[in-house]
This record gives sequence, structure tokens and C-alpha cells, in this order.
Amino acid sequence: MNSDVQKIFRRILALISSEIRFEESRKMLLRFYPVSDPSEIKRRQEYFKKLFELARKVDRIEGLEKPEFKLKRMSDRVLIVGREEYEKALSLGVCDVNVEGSYDLILGSVIKIDEISPEEVVPEVFLTELYNKRDSLREVSRIMELVGLESVTPEILMEVEGIKGHVETLKSIEYFEEFVYRKLDEVRKAIEDRIESERIVFEGKEILEILEKRSVFGEKIHEIEEMIEEEVRKAEKEIAERFGLFTEVFAKQGMPRVDENGLERARREVEKNAKLEFYLKCREILRRLKPLLPKLEEEYRLIFEIEMAKGIESLFGHHCFPEFAEGAISFVEGRNLFIENPQPVSYIIGEGKLNGFDSGERIVVLTGANSGGKTSLLNLIVQIQLLAQMGFPVPAKSAVTEIVSEVYFFGRKKAVYGAGAFETTLKNFTKALVGEGKKLILVDEFEAVTEPGAAIKMLSILLKIAHERGFYVVVVSHMAENLSLDFARVDGIEARGLDENLELIVDRQPKFGIIGKSTPELIVERIYRMSKGEGRKILERVLHAFRKR
Repeated sequence: MNSDVQKIFRRILALISSEIRFEESRKMLLRFYPVSDPSEIKRRQEYFKKLFELARKVDRIEGLEKPEFKLKRMSDRVLIVGREEYEKALSLGVCDVNVEGSYDLILGSVIKIDEISPEEVVPEVFLTELYNKRDSLREVSRIMELVGLESVTPEILMEVEGIKGHVETLKSIEYFEEFVYRKLDEVRKAIEDRIESERIVFEGKEILEILEKRSVFGEKIHEIEEMIEEEVRKAEKEIAERFGLFTEVFAKQGMPRVDENGLERARREVEKNAKLEFYLKCREILRRLKPLLPKLEEEYRLIFEIEMAKGIESLFGHHCFPEFAEGAISFVEGRNLFIENPQPVSYIIGEGKLNGFDSGERIVVLTGANSGGKTSLLNLIVQIQLLAQMGFPVPAKSAVTEIVSEVYFFGRKKAVYGAGAFETTLKNFTKALVGEGKKLILVDEFEAVTEPGAAIKMLSILLKIAHERGFYVVVVSHMAENLSLDFARVDGIEARGLDENLELIVDRQPKFGIIGKSTPELIVERIYRMSKGEGRKILERVLHAFRKR
């Protein structure tokens, strides 16, 4: 592919990508670079045919997010291994690693693992991601059911629900201190209410005893202390039920208050226990789910492929898978992907029959009206050839093409006239003709880079060389009448005339073996019919000169 063909290839991919919502599906397009291996193209065609069958069963794909198990370093654990396993453990990069025997005394929780792997060391990473992607897993389950295939997602969804309580506990730890202070307020309010409701009072005799012995006062204080103790125990029980750890966080001398040191110790202990229980639960579940993860990966890949297929069909509309045969490149009702609502065009290069026309030439000169669709036809030919050799369907009713080893397209450049432009064009065209093999060469107005006389001579010999080597060539030119090539066919895109508003009527379907009617003649006619006086007489003579040819 030369640069112009590569631009068309990238534009095709960009158009398909614009119809696809998921980046994973867009990346899949890059797997389908054009190839020349017939068996590989056939394999791709069968792949897409099956994929399109599945895609048509799926109404939509929404909220699809593939779980990404991104490992991260955990500072709350250390992995202790033998010397022979140290490098492997260190390469995981998920926590600190030490060698057995480095410590005489190990305090805290010691947990044995089955193997040195991320799944055993940081199972929370896997379970948390699956838990957070439950909606996506449900969408996978729905789509797999639509296409009639079994899915592992129902089992995975059922298992990951097992960490729900642990997730909620870990989240609630962030509010541990707030929860304790809220309980403190409730305790104080409860004590005040009880004292108010019980109306602790002293009788006259008791007042005398207080003054003499102070024993009655002590009994009443004891009653209040028991009341405070009861309310505090009730609050600490609620904290234990909420966070799974019984701890004393209230100082009970006088009205209860929070013991700040005790609160910090309790928070650390609650967090440690919650993380330990979460780790153990995640590891337990992941050991059951691990064999299912490769299948889950396959299911996501299939759905991303289905999205890719839906994007292709959305862009192409009606399409077909081309047949491959030697001797011709042809298609019926092809539609240019780069044009909105294009007129379908049928065309053939090489040997064969198309719409009743018998073709035998591989060299074609395409003529006709300016803005009549000649460049668009060259683009369409490239599009269909590239898509065919990508293994894709093509935007046509039917197509038969030969697999080629190289495709060249020399588009018409703006402001190209001059020695430098001529030299570049000639070098590139010559390069395309060098070597053997099967080639498709498309040239848009070769004569635009030099004088018409020189262009005719060079184009004649270059096309002769291409003919001798059996290449397929289509050249857009306004000099067909001056090219005397018995091996080439001349086709024309005609402007049929002017409508009632004096606008050009162009039939973009080329007529085989016929030079296309020139647009300048019709433009002269339009100006002539709109003119008056002396100017009209001058234009009449110009128009007569055109028609006299």
C-alpha cells in the first residue's frame, strides 16, 4: 500500500470505529490488516459470518466494563518465603517480602498460602473488582443468553455476593469514630432521661443521715453509677455488633466520655480484624472462581467482537462477502463509504460480464464530467479491494475480485503542476510498475502534473508496460481521445444535460466503452442559455465548437 491507499485504509477503520462504543472492540479492528493469503481471507470471512449471526440476535450492548485486575502494592502484609522462592515472590510486586528465618519472633496473624501468586497473596484485588463490576457481569449474562450460549457469570455473581457484608464493614470503618461519638451522645441523653424520669430524691431523714454519716448519699451515687454502667454496656454492645469487636472506648468516671487512646486502639483493632476476615473470605471465594476466570475472559472477548460486528453492519448497511477468482475485479451496486447516501455503482476491470457488458481489458481509462464521481469511483475500488483482503464484507450487492499483492492509488493533489510534482508522480508510478506479481494501480488525472502532450506520451507507454505485466489499472483522464491504446478500454461518466434550473444532471454509473460527455460543454451551454445580446452570440460559437468535435 502506498500512502494514499494507507490513508483510505485508516479512514475505513476510523469510520467503522465511529460506530463502535467500546475501545476493546475498536482495537480488534487492527487485527485485520489486508493479506494476500486466500486461506486466511477465507478463515476471516467464516469468522465474520458466524459473528454477524450472533450480532443480529443482540438488540443492544450497554454498560459493558471488563474487570481489570490491576495489582497494587499492599502495605498491610508481608510475604515470608524460602530463599529459593524469594525472587519469584519479589517479582509479584504486591507487598513486602522477607526470607524465612529473618525474624526470631513473629507477632500478629500468620496465614499459610497454597502458592506464591497474586490470587493467594492479594485475593481482595480480584474479588473487589468483580464485585464492583456486577452490573457488567449481569449484562454479559443477558447477552450470552440472547445468543444461546452458556455463561459462567451467574455462578460468579452468586459467589461475589459473599463479600457484600465485608465490603460494607470496611466502608463503615471510615466512620468508626463518628459512630462512637454518636453513641456517646445517645448514652448521655439516655442517662439524663432516666435520671429525669426516675426523679432521684432524698427524704428528710436521709438528709440528716447524709449530714451525719454520708452513707445514703453513697447509695444514691451507686445507683447512678450502675445506671451509667448499664447504658455504656448497651452502647459498647451495639459497637461490637456493628464492627465485630468488643472494646471499651468510654471512660466511666462521672458522665461517660470517649477515651481517646482507647478509641485509637479500638479503631486499629477493628480495621485489622475486618481486613483479615475480608482477606480470608476473598481467598476462599477466589479459589473456587479461579478456574472460571479464563472462560469469563472469553465471554467478554466474544461480546466485544459482537459489538465490532454490529459496528461494521451499521456502517455498511447492505453488504456481501466477495468471491475470489482470477482475471477480474468487479462489483454490483457498490456504495462509497466516504459519501453520505451515495448512488450505487457497478464496475468491472478485467475479464468477465457485468450487467450484460463483456469486459476483457485490465487497463481502463475513465473519462467524463467534472464532479461526476470519477475520483469517488477510484476510492470505491480501493475500499472494496482492501475490505475484501481484510476478510471483511464489502458494501455492495455482490462482488468478485482477484487477490492482489499490492495496491497503489495516486490521488490528484491540489496545486500539483510543476517540475517537482511531475518528477514525484513519475517516480511513484514507475515504482508501482517495477517487479512482478498481481497489482491494482489507480491514477487520478496523471496529466495534471505536466503538459498535455508530454502526459499523453508518458501515460501511453506506462499503461503499455502495465498491460504487458498483467496489472489492473484504472486511470482518470480527460485525454482519452488522444490515447490510442488497443489494449485499453475507455469508460465514461456522463453529465446527461441540464435540468429546468440549469443544474447539471450527472449519472455516476460509468458507461462501458464510451467516452464521457465533457462537463465544460454543458457549462458553456448553461451560460449560453442564461446570456443575452452580444455575449450570447460569442458563447454560441464556443458551444458550436464543442459540438463540432
